[in-house]
Amino acid sequence: MSGDATPPPAVSPLLTRLTSALADRYTLEREIGEGGMATVFLATDARHERRVAIKVLHPELSAMLGPERFLSEIKLTASLQHPHILPLFDSGVADGFLYYVMPFVEGETLRRRLDRERQLPVADAVRLATEISDALEYAHTRGIVHRDVKPENVLLQSGRAVVADFGIALAVQHAGGTRMTQTGLSLGTPQYMAPEQAMGERNIDARADIYALGAMTYEMLAGEPPFSGPTAQAIVARVMTERARPLRTVRDTVPESVEVAVATALEKLPADRFASAALFSQALSAPTTSRATRLHASGGVSVGAARVSWRRLAPIAAVAALAGTVIGGGAVWRMRAPDSAALQLPVHFAVTSPDSVRIRLVCCGHMFAISDDGRWLAFQGSGTTDSSRGIQWGLYLRDLTELSTRRLPGTANATSMFFSPRGNELGYVADQKLWRLVLTGSEPQLIAAVPDGFVGGGTWSDDGDITLAVSGRMLHVSASGGALAPLFAPDTTGLQFGGPQRWSNEEVLLYSAASFTQTPQIVWRSLATGGASHVVADGATPHYVPGQRALIFVRDDGAIMRYPFNLATGDTTGPGVILANSVLRRSPVLLHAEYAISATGTLVLPERRENRETRGLSFVDLRRDEAATKTAVADFPAIFRLGFTPSVTRLLVVAGPTGNEVGAYVYDVERGSTTRLPVDGRLTATGMTRDGDSLIFSTGQNQLFIRAMDGSGAQVPLLRLTDWTPSVTISAWGPWIVFPGRTGGAGGLRHIGVAHRDSMGRVRPLSTVPHEENAPAISPDGKWLAFTSLEDGREQVLVTAFPIPGGRFPVSTNGGAWPSWRRDSRTIYFQQNNRIMAADFDGAPTPRLGIPRQIYQRDPWGAAAVASDGQHLVFSDLVREGEIAALTVKMNALSGK
Repeated sequence: MSGDATPPPAVSPLLTRLTSALADRYTLEREIGEGGMATVFLATDARHERRVAIKVLHPELSAMLGPERFLSEIKLTASLQHPHILPLFDSGVADGFLYYVMPFVEGETLRRRLDRERQLPVADAVRLATEISDALEYAHTRGIVHRDVKPENVLLQSGRAVVADFGIALAVQHAGGTRMTQTGLSLGTPQYMAPEQAMGERNIDARADIYALGAMTYEMLAGEPPFSGPTAQAIVARVMTERARPLRTVRDTVPESVEVAVATALEKLPADRFASAALFSQALSAPTTSRATRLHASGGVSVGAARVSWRRLAPIAAVAALAGTVIGGGAVWRMRAPDSAALQLPVHFAVTSPDSVRIRLVCCGHMFAISDDGRWLAFQGSGTTDSSRGIQWGLYLRDLTELSTRRLPGTANATSMFFSPRGNELGYVADQKLWRLVLTGSEPQLIAAVPDGFVGGGTWSDDGDITLAVSGRMLHVSASGGALAPLFAPDTTGLQFGGPQRWSNEEVLLYSAASFTQTPQIVWRSLATGGASHVVADGATPHYVPGQRALIFVRDDGAIMRYPFNLATGDTTGPGVILANSVLRRSPVLLHAEYAISATGTLVLPERRENRETRGLSFVDLRRDEAATKTAVADFPAIFRLGFTPSVTRLLVVAGPTGNEVGAYVYDVERGSTTRLPVDGRLTATGMTRDGDSLIFSTGQNQLFIRAMDGSGAQVPLLRLTDWTPSVTISAWGPWIVFPGRTGGAGGLRHIGVAHRDSMGRVRPLSTVPHEENAPAISPDGKWLAFTSLEDGREQVLVTAFPIPGGRFPVSTNGGAWPSWRRDSRTIYFQQNNRIMAADFDGAPTPRLGIPRQIYQRDPWGAAAVASDGQHLVFSDLVREGEIAALTVKMNALSGK
């Protein structure tokens, strides 16, 4: 053996370039694989402190594809949330290379296992095929076809199948268009390509994925794909002309039902295959006895000579669901048996309050709670009014094994409720004190005085300690009484804590942290190691369910997420799945999500009545660290548009009792006075001149008018338009006027029109794209136009040169609408979900855009505006009181069925 030291492995030029280009976000470690489309690198996500896999498209593919189109297409895959689908974390362009980021999965690919074992046990093969089928069914029902299902794209995470690269092949094909054929590049792997895909047909549907899964299942059982050959052309020829050998002639231990299912999946004609991946999954275990009785794609299940139609089963399922709703909590609870698979089906029912009580959700902490055993439901309700204190509320208790609801004594104006570990007591905060109440008792017991601050919720751990979040501190006290003391030394400033959940045996604390400028984040903290902590994910109100080893929380978009979770390390261990959508979050920093979940998997959500009314305005001065100032401008049921004048001293308010009675109002911010501008006709679009001294508007007559903002003089015709009807908003700069509108030559879509005051009414479209565009905003220097586009199926903010369009540069990266400009034209503001975002902009000589950052976050609003100084915000407030109709209880919500 030589004594020379082994030289270190050479670092590839690609790794060097990417390491430099992605240094602000990812730390690249090494190359871990290479495929037909991409090279894979192991990296660390610096922001979230997690290991990820970065796939970088090969240079020739990156050069061929347009980055804007590819990134637009690939965003569709980010919406997939399923336990057997590897999620998409991020995507972008680095040093000219297109890349996308996924979780790094410890384990191996199915290809590596097949290379090692060749043939899998029948049970393992059927289970993996079923799991992959579940992932395909989920994506297919959302219109997404994988197009490249193969063992290399199936990861084995703790033995479970996780499908990777979902939708990537489709994104590449769509982004590349006809250039894919011109360059000789093809998508798919010959051994798993359906005949129609091998022939290059463009209209590929879900049945191509079913064929690929059938071929992969065949290989897991037979030890080789159904068709092989020395070249790709030879394989494709066999795919087109031959039938695969029957599985049972290769391996006689394969059940006949599996052989029949795989053969059906491998049919040459798509019409002869299963109509859905779910039917293939069912067929793998169907007790068929011959090919003639196999499960066909027609939607019926053939069992011997009998066929059971799913249409006949549907009414039975409906009756069962109705019975669960009528029975409510009582009969369902008493009937539950741990060994009864049938009773693990989700059961939903609504809990309403007594006729004299209205359910209220008064922030903050947990606004309703369910005991760990799923029996007791506590919620806030109001039934009395004291003229000196306004509407009061108290806590009500519902026993879900019965149909009774009662008010708990001594709970007036209580917030931040939580159950004891045994579920026989309730803790809460009222009158700046911490209380405990035995559910079968009569009077609450005082535990401790609560210091001044924002109470963000509490938790009662197994060791008898109660932990309470108060502003940016986490305090604890024995449930038997005492003084609240810090649980750990504060290591951050300016944050608010909320929704704590403490686990005494593991010495772990989960909670949310947020501020007006920081998105709520889930924090894991070890109390055994001096308070070491890290951010798990963006989200609010975490809850760990030990029986499922699952972390539940609510994302920024309102989705309740369930992730497999290692409580000891604070890491998610697999992809997440969505349990529900449209969950609201409360408090000025959106820390508190409106949901509760028990250890048994019972999920509670509020059922809201639709109410989009707006009342009054809230002003925010970002220079001051204080809550918004509410101002009742007028009792308008609807405020449609808001806009500051450049001086920030006046506000244009477009509002009215109904859509047919819209008026323009000028609110004097300093004096607090409101003036209505007389307008002849019904307003359909509004805007201001550059200096804010005049209102430009349309009244639905293909004509624009102008009048002074101080109300003097009369409205004056400005421009009669040709074949355009402006709508919603108008932006003006000097002689130029832009507006969204519809024209007969654009198929009824809303596009952005550009007109010059001297154009005699002629309007040219900003673009002729086949999708809607809206909300144009000319930069204060008149050189750029920001606008909202539905180019990728969701609202995004783009910017282009003006008045002659040049380029379409994306401003937002994760959705956005209603752009506006800072007065120096160096910052673009826009709205994203419940946040106000800002992106730095440098327009010369080539536009450069900074990464969007959050400058403010709050409860959902009706309309909003950012002043041109970037420091003043205004929101119209949605009416929230009286929106709660009931609390919906979903038993077995985590069963996965």
